[in-house]
Amino acid sequence: MNGMEKDDEIKGSGNSYDFGARIYDPRLGKWLSVDPMMAKYPDLSPYTFVANSPILLVDKDGRDFITYIKVKNAETGKSELHKVTFDGTNTTMQNVKTGATTGYAPGTSQFVDDLTTSYKYIVDNGADVDNAMKTIATSKDIHVEVEESKKGRAEYSDGTILIDFNSGLEVYDDETDNLKGTQSPALGFWSEVYHAYIDKVDKEAGEKYKNVDKQEEYVHVEKEQQVVKKLQEKDPTNKEPTRNKYSEGQWDVKTKGPTSTEPKETKTKK
Repeated sequence: MNGMEKDDEIKGSGNSYDFGARIYDPRLGKWLSVDPMMAKYPDLSPYTFVANSPILLVDKDGRDFITYIKVKNAETGKSELHKVTFDGTNTTMQNVKTGATTGYAPGTSQFVDDLTTSYKYIVDNGADVDNAMKTIATSKDIHVEVEESKKGRAEYSDGTILIDFNSGLEVYDDETDNLKGTQSPALGFWSEVYHAYIDKVDKEAGEKYKNVDKQEEYVHVEKEQQVVKKLQEKDPTNKEPTRNKYSEGQWDVKTKGPTSTEPKETKTKK
């Protein structure tokens, strides 16, 4: 269900329902404000609730929707839309048409598989600095949408992470111009999650590093170094390179997997 709380203090009993993100007036049959994420969904009215599907869909915090994937029905052969939720431990799917919820079966979506693999690579190896990734995944009040990027490089903006789990990043020494190595897509994913963590959780750091360039240096140099140190303490053979400057990350390159530091091919600097 989509939970709400009766707010009877001002308008009397049953005249105002607080859904957290917005107030609903049942006498008017209207929301008293627009959806805070309306700019992301221009095809929907800003006064709708969970895409006009309150029976099938759940919007726990009023801030965002769950990511969708298409899954082929084994009986009909037709693709059906599902929403997928990963809470750091469990992955579930809900059929949008029927409302049926099932456990997610590995192999259903390569993108979802890569997401959970990347999460476990960081968290299970004790490398989730400041518990940023776990906080984002498990919080009931925070939701970050993760979408597949077609451009290669990962990025975070306005509650959404774009990521290509096939694309790592080659790191070059800024002084010698020599290749240090390739960062895995999973490390890149963690870094973008940390941008979300600064945006939604660590407001003090968000204010301190609100300058984009300063935040990039903070996340991709200082924090990434801490993550890699943890990974290499767990596994001394781990070859994740680190940066001394943000600009040392220069080339997107396809890797052999989401947690791999081995490129399928090496870019040639011009």
